[in-house]
Amino acid sequence: MIEFPNQPDFPEQHTAVAVGTINMSQQAVRVLIENATEKASILTIARVAAIQNIKQSGNLIPLHLPGRIIGVQVDFDINVELACLKATLTVQANSNGSIATEALTGLNLALLSVYDMMKDVDRNMMLSGIRLESETSSEGRPFLFDNAYENINF
Repeated sequence: MIEFPNQPDFPEQHTAVAVGTINMSQQAVRVLIENATEKASILTIARVAAIQNIKQSGNLIPLHLPGRIIGVQVDFDINVELACLKATLTVQANSNGSIATEALTGLNLALLSVYDMMKDVDRNMMLSGIRLESETSSEGRPFLFDNAYENINF
């Protein structure tokens, strides 16, 4: 967990968790595992992109007032059998209000960074299952993703 120092104390800590997947070819998974591209460490760059852009959500999304972020954790899980990379991003804040947008912004930028660095290997990669997994805050009940719309095909 990366923590941001010198943040004022608020009575409640909020946590938001976003998850998403990028599906790719078996060849792309091998490249990701071996980190065999000419560019820097793919997952390290994706982690940096997520952290940098969480704090930019207020600039990227009109009328969004960003929360005061105190910690970020970005985890990756490579599934060789399914040929995909799952990203999980956890954001913590000591402020009032939701931080779901920050979590989703960071998650999307992590996955887009992977796509950008690996597009020469596989242009058919597909980002999917991007969602807010859970959120706790003082503004209401805790949120937990319930998979209500997973069956929608269009």
